[in-house]
Amino acid sequence: PAAAGAAASVALPVGTLRRLAIDGRLGIGRLGVSGLTITGLRLAVHADRGLIRLDPVSAKLYEGRYRGRMSYDVRQLPPRLSLDEQLEGVDIDPLTRDLTGRPLAFGRGDLAIRGQAQGATPDEIVASLGGQARIDLRAGGLHGIALSRLLAQSGLVKLEDLKGLGGQEATVFRRFSASLAIDKGVMTTKDLVLDSAQLEARGRGRIDLPARAVDLRIDARARKQLARMLGDLGGLAIPVRIEGALAAPSFRIDTKALLKSQLTIQRRRLQERLAKEKKARLEKARRRLEQKAKEKVDEEKRRLEDRLKKSLKGLF
Repeated sequence: PAAAGAAASVALPVGTLRRLAIDGRLGIGRLGVSGLTITGLRLAVHADRGLIRLDPVSAKLYEGRYRGRMSYDVRQLPPRLSLDEQLEGVDIDPLTRDLTGRPLAFGRGDLAIRGQAQGATPDEIVASLGGQARIDLRAGGLHGIALSRLLAQSGLVKLEDLKGLGGQEATVFRRFSASLAIDKGVMTTKDLVLDSAQLEARGRGRIDLPARAVDLRIDARARKQLARMLGDLGGLAIPVRIEGALAAPSFRIDTKALLKSQLTIQRRRLQERLAKEKKARLEKARRRLEQKAKEKVDEEKRRLEDRLKKSLKGLF
C-alpha cells in the first residue's frame, strides 16, 4: 500500500512534455498496461509546445473494442486533462481480474466515461475529475455479492430453501446498469438498475475515488419463488447497504429501514381496513335511516288516506 501511494504521488514530467514535438501514428500488436492486456493498439499522437493529444485511439481488449481520445495540456499550471473513452462488448471477468487482482463481476458489457481533470500527479487528477460515466452489463453477475444469501443471513428466509435458486456466491443478473455524475472524483448515481430472474433492484449512492470508499443503497424487490418465500415481505423493497472501503466493502440488509417500511405498510393496510369498515358502517346507517324515513313516509301516507276516506264518507 505504501508503494502504491508513493507511485500515485509521482508527478508527471511536465517540463519534458512541454518540449515534445510529435505528429505521427503508432501501432502496437500487444501491450501490457497496469495488468491489462491490449492488442491491436492504434493511435494518432500530436504534441506541440505542451499540448499533447491522442486522437483517435483504438484497440482490442478482452474480446471487446476500445475507442477514445485524450488530451493533456501542460502549457499552464495545473495541467489539464480531457478524456472521452468507450469500451464495447468487453468480457468483464478477465478485465476486472487483471485490473484488480480479484474477481469482481462477469458478463459482457459496455463502459463509457467523458470528463476533465487537472493536476500533475495521478492523485491530483483523480481528486479533480469531473464528468459523466455509464456502465451497462448483460447476462452476468457480481462476485461476492449474493443478495439471496444476505436474506438468509438476516433471517428472512432459510438458507436451505435457497439451494434451488442458485446464485448463493454471486448475484446473477440479466442486466446491470448505472449512469454516474462525477464531481471532484466522487461518482454519484441515482439510477442503478439490477434485473434478474429472482430480484429487481434500484439503487443510488456514491463512490468516492479519492477516499477509496463506497456508500450505496439498493432497494431490492423479490420475484417469483423468492417472493413467495418472503411471505408478507415479498412485496416490500428490501434495503441493502453497500459501504466501506472500495477494495473490500461490506454488504448488509438495513433491517431497521426494512422494519420501518413493514410498519408503514401495516399502518396503511390498517387505515385502509378501518376506512373500509367505516364506509360499510356509514352505508349501513344510511340504509337504516332511509328505511326509517320510508317507513315514516308510508305511515304518514296511510294516515292521510284514512283522513281523506273519513272526510269523503262525511260528504256522502
